[in-house]
Order: sequence, then C-alpha cells, then structure tokens
Amino acid sequence: MGTKQCKKCKEILSVEKFDWRKDTNKYRNECTLCHRLVKYKWAENNPEKAKENRQNYYKNNPEKVKNCVKRWRLNNPEKRKVYANKRRALEQGSYVCPIETAKIFGQYNWVCGICGKRINKNLKYPNLNRVSLDHIIPLSKQGSHTEANIQLAHLRCNIVKGNKINNIQLKLSEVVCARLK
Repeated sequence: MGTKQCKKCKEILSVEKFDWRKDTNKYRNECTLCHRLVKYKWAENNPEKAKENRQNYYKNNPEKVKNCVKRWRLNNPEKRKVYANKRRALEQGSYVCPIETAKIFGQYNWVCGICGKRINKNLKYPNLNRVSLDHIIPLSKQGSHTEANIQLAHLRCNIVKGNKINNIQLKLSEVVCARLK
C-alpha cells in the first residue's frame, strides 16, 4: 500500500497503521497508537470533560453504540459469561474474587469434573462439548465465585447439571482445595 512517518514516534509505518480522517479526506499525522495514547492521557487529566464527551457520544450515536455492543458480544462469548457469573454472584450476595482460568485448566488437566471424560480444548462456542466453568456449589445456592468453587466441565454436562449439588463433586473439590494449600 504505502508508508508514512508518524510525527510523534518518528517511526515509518504502513499507511494501515494510521486513521483516516473523513473531515479532511487524508490520514492523521500520528499513528493510531500515538493518537490513542494522547487521547487516553487527555482523558486521564480531564475526567469530567471525558465523561461528558462519552455521554454526548452515546446520546448522539445510539445506533453506532448499539452495533458496537452487539459486535463485542458476538466476538466475546467467554468474557460475557465471566461478567454474567460475576454479576449473578454479586446479586446473590456471594463472595467474588478474580478467577485465573489458566490455573483451573491446569488443575483439572482438561478433564470434566462432572462426567470425568477429557475435554477437547480446541472446540469453541457454540459446540456443546467445549469447555465451560462450573460452580460446584451453584451461585443460586449461595456458592462463591472463587477458584475453590469452580471446576472444568463440558458445556453439555454443565447445562444438564443445572443448579444441583452433587456430593461426589463436593468431595472432589475438597481434594483440589487440599492440593492448592
């Protein structure tokens, strides 16, 4: 395509790394990264004005915002699930702490905590045999949203289990908790 030098960082970059300005019909003088850094620093130094600008943008561009949110939801089903679980736990008055999914995957070695079969880590949403995180004591029964109360499960197994508590799972979770200590 072509190259251009950023006025801020002085790097010569592909033109694709620069934002196109509709009002002037040409590329910005600084690369997208430098431009965003300037915007973030300004927002950090002017929080009230930044908040007002965001609110005005949301008010004046409801369709753009709606489409952006819809795109994010489609592209991030796992993050949506994490946020939903956290919100549900807080609504139930349960204890919530950050979950390191990689740690949980390592703990369970990609084995379903419900049926005991291996989980294929390459399967993605919406496949029912993909990995999901299961609350051993469900959030609806005052379970906590912590690593000690979460296990790996096939999505199908997790859906079938619903909000039931399985005594075998409780014993398994005690073994896992003992390993963590």
